[in-house]
Amino acid sequence: MHRRALRCSLFAAILFGTACGNQSANVGGPLTGSVLAGQWLQDNTVVGSSLALSLSVSDTVVRGTGSYTIEAGRPGSLTVSGVATPTHVSLDFAYDSGALAHFDGTLPVGAVLAGAIKYGPKDAMIPSYSITFHKTG
Repeated sequence: MHRRALRCSLFAAILFGTACGNQSANVGGPLTGSVLAGQWLQDNTVVGSSLALSLSVSDTVVRGTGSYTIEAGRPGSLTVSGVATPTHVSLDFAYDSGALAHFDGTLPVGAVLAGAIKYGPKDAMIPSYSITFHKTG
């Protein structure tokens, strides 16, 4: 009787360890083919303004390009670089005007990428504001 209980406990421990092991192996793992890759457009912009991104993901490295328009200002382009984990996205935007911005957010749920963006150097004491993007392709 004691051996049977021991075998059941051992089986349960192996099963539990395998299930947990598979999940934890994905934390910080490669995201190639991630839902983050593709075309993204900013939601709720001021009329005449827009921010569009085209992102690719290789392992945990995110790269991309984008375009923007500013109400009563000139349109332009930007480059995107950053990293992603299975739960977090950190992106740096370098605008053709010389402006910088940093985005911190969560990995997309469905077709929504949400987080906070702040303009200026990443470590500057500048307030950030909420921003969302929806996937367009």
